Amino acid sequence: MPFFESYCTSGVYCGRSIVACVPCADDPLSSAAFYAAHREIFRVLKPNARHIFTVPYDPGAPQDDIRARLVGTKIEYRAQQLYHGDPLHPDQGILVWRIFGREMLSILEEVGFHVTAHELNDPTCGIIGEGAIVFEAVKPR
Repeated sequence: MPFFESYCTSGVYCGRSIVACVPCADDPLSSAAFYAAHREIFRVLKPNARHIFTVPYDPGAPQDDIRARLVGTKIEYRAQQLYHGDPLHPDQGILVWRIFGREMLSILEEVGFHVTAHELNDPTCGIIGEGAIVFEAVKPR
């Protein structure tokens, strides 16, 4: 699969095959790669299947806010550096490369998903913090 050969550096493996590979919003991949990953997820999902994911999201923002990008081996900051918590390294945090806006919902709908946002705070599911948003993208029948 060309997408996996181009963008996948880690994934969920079943035997020798990659079952799923999703660039994390905290990875320095471009927005194009993020949306290409979702097109691939849509392609491989069975009808009525769900893709559940979280990303930094601002429901008040009309477009994605690209805060940093990787240029060669250097990080180019396009806005003030932001970090969110990292339970494995609480003293460091994780750089926020982008904050998604409503543009993400529109693009995922164009891909074919029906997207619902759920506000959750459920530590048993790894969702921690007030106002945490979990997205459910369903491939229709």
